[in-house]
Amino acid sequence: MEISLEDRCIVIVRSFITAYFGHVPVQSPIWNNLHDLCIKYFAYAAHTQHDLKATRDCLSSQLTDVVEHHELTRFPVSPKLKSEVAHWMKRVLDGDTTSNGNIEFEEPEYIFKSFERNHLEYVTLLEENRNIIGHGTTGLTSWQGAMFLTDWLTKFTSFLTNQRVIELGSGSGLLGLSLLRSFGMESFIFTDCHVKVINAIINNLQLNFPSDSSTKDLDPAELLEQTQIGPHYVIPEEKIRSVSYHQRIGHCSTAVQHLDWLKYDVSSLPKVDVILGSDIVYERAFLPPLCGLIQDLLKLSDAMDPTAYIACTERSFTTLDCFNDELKKHGLSYAIISKGSYSPTETIVNSDVSHQATRLYRIKLTGNLPQPERGLF
Repeated sequence: MEISLEDRCIVIVRSFITAYFGHVPVQSPIWNNLHDLCIKYFAYAAHTQHDLKATRDCLSSQLTDVVEHHELTRFPVSPKLKSEVAHWMKRVLDGDTTSNGNIEFEEPEYIFKSFERNHLEYVTLLEENRNIIGHGTTGLTSWQGAMFLTDWLTKFTSFLTNQRVIELGSGSGLLGLSLLRSFGMESFIFTDCHVKVINAIINNLQLNFPSDSSTKDLDPAELLEQTQIGPHYVIPEEKIRSVSYHQRIGHCSTAVQHLDWLKYDVSSLPKVDVILGSDIVYERAFLPPLCGLIQDLLKLSDAMDPTAYIACTERSFTTLDCFNDELKKHGLSYAIISKGSYSPTETIVNSDVSHQATRLYRIKLTGNLPQPERGLF
């Protein structure tokens, strides 16, 4: 069936929203693909004898409306990206080949990135700007493993309903925040060991799920300040091991708490049904404590069939082989239940290996695998 001109325009506008509010640099393949979509759109308009100028003006008006009036404009877009996108629009829509965005701007230390997780529903995160020096942790940005696990889980809308869930190494919170928009979980616990990451998760939780009327109207000046200084510290460093953040989202009891894989009290671990993690298998020295923690959580659980789901981007097959070995050493059985990758034109999260696949592990205590195997779960 032939795609109408109107539907082609909708695809372009939605792709533009994804790239612009996802804070994707204009040099990335996503913008190149968007450029190609526009060229084909204009060619189709000419082929179907639509007025080409009116078609260009209509698309230009819609994209300008996105930049100026979309609901996500409340989250500041960096001046550099704004300038580059304005020049991109001139080149693509007006044919102005002299236009360029090579104006020098001071890069903010942090940026807001918005992700469409459900139809026209967004998760917005304050993240580290990967174009400048980091802050001593990989947890202040989102990686493709979180996107892959989120996409996999959302295919099974009832999977986490009424479940108690813990996420290991939550990073900026993309996975958990996406799930909180989609699933009726009994509880969800974000965890990390870095004080700055813990407070970033709390900040992003409050951005997406304001806890009271005073935070519903986000202060533009405060949001702009966050791009320079980062997330506010709700929990100071000296209290990070003893204090947790709690917030009820609908019927789900949500918490953000410190969890150090190298040093924790087993008796203080929560009883959960499901363990989640994404792109947390990268440093070989941390594999034994990670597997030990997964083992402890599964043993402690009072669920009928406690299970861990860990998404791993295939950066190093040697490291993944070590992970497989450590799982076995800790009395854990595993199966790789899904595998996939994103094309460069789909990748809006940060990734050093966007061409590499992500594999999804399902992990259980040895002897606790269902007999016979019941589908994916």
